[in-house]
Amino acid sequence: MPQLSVISFQLSVISYQLSVTSYQFSVTSYQLSDVSFQFTDYCLLWTGRLRRAFGNTEKN
Repeated sequence: MPQLSVISFQLSVISYQLSVTSYQFSVTSYQLSDVSFQFTDYCLLWTGRLRRAFGNTEKN
């Protein structure tokens, strides 16, 4: 029976590594979404500045 316990131990180690990997992936995707949000904010800020600089050419 010792072989079975070794196999189950290896399986639990593998599942632990998988959960760690999925955690790292979720953290990375969270950071990416944060960066894209900041980038959108930055773009909106710049378009607002450009509109003010060149005057709003859209006619009401």
